[in-house]
Amino acid sequence: RLWNIESAKCVLILAEHSAAVCSLKTAEDKMEIISSSWDNTARLWKLSSGEGDQMTGTCTVVFRGHEAAVWDGMGCAGRVITASADKTIKIWDKTNGTVLTTLAGHTDVVRNFAPAPGDGEQRAPIHFFGEDRHFNSCEYRKTFKTTGFFSVSNDGSARLWKVTAQDNWQNVNVLSALHDNQFIYCASSLVSSTTEVKSILATGGEDKNVKIVEMGSDTIMKPISSIPHPGTVWAVHFIPNGDVLTGCSDGRARIFTTERERAASEMVLSEYENS
Repeated sequence: RLWNIESAKCVLILAEHSAAVCSLKTAEDKMEIISSSWDNTARLWKLSSGEGDQMTGTCTVVFRGHEAAVWDGMGCAGRVITASADKTIKIWDKTNGTVLTTLAGHTDVVRNFAPAPGDGEQRAPIHFFGEDRHFNSCEYRKTFKTTGFFSVSNDGSARLWKVTAQDNWQNVNVLSALHDNQFIYCASSLVSSTTEVKSILATGGEDKNVKIVEMGSDTIMKPISSIPHPGTVWAVHFIPNGDVLTGCSDGRARIFTTERERAASEMVLSEYENS
């Protein structure tokens, strides 16, 4: 379902999957949506404005070929990529649904993607807590060209994939045991720029932590921070102002920031510390 965020009304229902829909992401064309489902397919939907605040949506391509549930899908470098419980990642031609290549490497369910950004333009600050709970910050580029992607898996690893030529995708780095060999469910990324341009990856998992990983131009992935939670972290996302938004199995969403004037009250912080 597509909702109007101002009126909280449903403006569109897309109903062609035959099982649970577990992921929705906009494609590189922001008027296109990629849906992923337990019916072993992903679908590309073209959206257009209707009468009033209504929208129309048409499924233009169905991506068939995975042998198990498709957990995530994303637009990347002009292609559609999908993550599956069959332990593979597939790269698709978005115009006709043809499989261009299948990427192997993960040894368990592939759960989620995050873009690995390239060149960017606008900058804004990002903020996150260090392991010592002190504030840390850097900058990120708000708009960027996607040249690859990160994948995370139930095998406990995060992998970086880059396209080095037309449809020549390479696994250029892997970070094993990122969450103590426990399942990793979610990922989000951005580009930072201090003395050099770096990618920042946030992941959440079964070990009740959000991990912040830094990657420089040498593609070396280095964990730099950990944000503890009272339960499994099912969702993590860098929001537009650069703060980190998380969703936890304790039923709460939390936002982590380094802006002292926006910090939570002492009571809320104490509750978090003791949770």
